[in-house]
Amino acid sequence: MATKRLAFILRLWAETAAPEDGADAHLRGSLELVGTEHIYYFSSFDQIPHLLRQATAGQNLSGPDEAARK
Repeated sequence: MATKRLAFILRLWAETAAPEDGADAHLRGSLELVGTEHIYYFSSFDQIPHLLRQATAGQNLSGPDEAARK
C-alpha cells in the first residue's frame, strides 16, 4: 500500500499595531502546501485545523497505487 505524504511550510511572526505605544504583539502566520502556490494566512492557532482541511481537500491522499486500482 502506497502512502502519499504532503509537506507544509508553517511561518509565524509577531505583529504590533503600534510598537512605540508598547502594544502587545499578536501572532500571525501562514501555512503553505509545498508544491503548490496555495498560501493560507491565519491570526489564531485555532484556525490551523480548518486550514489543513481546506488545503488537503481534493488531494488524492491514497497515493498513486490506490488510485490506479480504482
